[in-house]
Amino acid sequence: MRHGATGVRCEECSQLSPRARGLATRRQILLAAVAASAAGVAAGILLGLLAWVNLISGLALGFVVGSAAFLASRRQRDAAVQGIAGAAALAAMLLATVIASLGGMSGEAGGLLRVAVNISYVSFLLPLLAAIAGAVLRFLI
Repeated sequence: MRHGATGVRCEECSQLSPRARGLATRRQILLAAVAASAAGVAAGILLGLLAWVNLISGLALGFVVGSAAFLASRRQRDAAVQGIAGAAALAAMLLATVIASLGGMSGEAGGLLRVAVNISYVSFLLPLLAAIAGAVLRFLI
């Protein structure tokens, strides 16, 4: 038995529902994943084609992807939604990195897989981390 403001309740009845605890539902998580993926692919392709793979563009990309997840999940700040946004931002920045590297290899007959394997990802580490930070930062504002 638990004593509360509304009287005495059993252990099971006194538990808060996931919604009352501020946790996202499965539908909200799915919507956040779809929106973050779509925004990430679009932003990643755009940044890759423009060859804007730097710290500022990483933050901006992360913020856009985080905003898409945040709004699609009906403004949920659950850790699951934040994780989805961060993962989608990371994948989008990797996509931008590969596309930007393809532009520098004009004239070579290397395939996409060859380019993805031969990229020096160390030089893109800060933009990748900035994309994740931008996505999570969206949930703090």
